[in-house]
Amino acid sequence: MIKIINYLLLGLAIQSCSSINRSLDNEPENTLAGYYTYGHEVNTFQPCNDKEVFWVTGEDETLERINKSYYNFTSEPYEEVFIKIIGSLSEKGTSGFSTDYDGKIQIKQLIHMQKKSSTDCSG
Repeated sequence: MIKIINYLLLGLAIQSCSSINRSLDNEPENTLAGYYTYGHEVNTFQPCNDKEVFWVTGEDETLERINKSYYNFTSEPYEEVFIKIIGSLSEKGTSGFSTDYDGKIQIKQLIHMQKKSSTDCSG
């Protein structure tokens, strides 16, 4: 019974995070916008207007595409870029680098990536 309650609470938390961070009303609830940072032992996503930072996970092919695109928009290591993705949030990891962050996000699809600007999360 406790397991079921925990799964329900996790589902509600994920749903609330997804709806809070939606960038456009027409997009699915699991579309998120925010800042992505990549580098040696760093692979993170911070949703718009949120202090929480998530460790990025996903299919190898998806992560490879994101990482290759990242270098087209950066000139310095660990530089943030603005991205829109389809993904899902999950609990904090129990091992590895993910334990240093507020949770994990599994990116299913990269929709858009661009250099960071002051207007990224305002619309």
